[in-house]
Amino acid sequence: MTNTIKTFAAAIAMTAALAFTATTASAEKIANLNSGAWKGGVYTNNATGNFSHCAANARYKSGVALLFSVTHDRQWSMGFFNNHWDLTPGRKYPVRYQVDNGPIMKGIATAKNPKMVQVHLPPKDRMFRHFKIGHTLKVAADNRVMRFKLTGTDRMLSKLYRCATQYARTQGKDPFSSVGFTYD
Repeated sequence: MTNTIKTFAAAIAMTAALAFTATTASAEKIANLNSGAWKGGVYTNNATGNFSHCAANARYKSGVALLFSVTHDRQWSMGFFNNHWDLTPGRKYPVRYQVDNGPIMKGIATAKNPKMVQVHLPPKDRMFRHFKIGHTLKVAADNRVMRFKLTGTDRMLSKLYRCATQYARTQGKDPFSSVGFTYD
């Protein structure tokens, strides 16, 4: 693996950890969660030590990485990361997104840092199934449309949801329960 790819992978992993935590505290990766081209992990909140979220990302030729996250309370979101962006943290951007020829959904992308935005998604329902079985995600913001092949999202999203359910269930009951967990 080249240094450029290693650097980019490390940046995405760090960004995913920091951007998708429920609070402004930093997060620590406690286990890997990988599925095909999707790379991610299980994260805790450094301030509390509690489980925060499970997240995974895939990098695309466009230079944009698509990220998905499921939190301790099973809220899910998608995010977009690009090393060349210069966003204002906290700024909100209206977006529209569509999986295949399904319904066009509206959302708000919030800049979590200068390189990444996060879009909270509706509760796990029909839209979750669209992402799992879909082939293409289209996201429109301002005058730009980004397209992502959803290769492997079925397995990856299932792993994220199982991961969040497992870690949330064991949280506080046994501080050693997550030792050795890996979702590779």
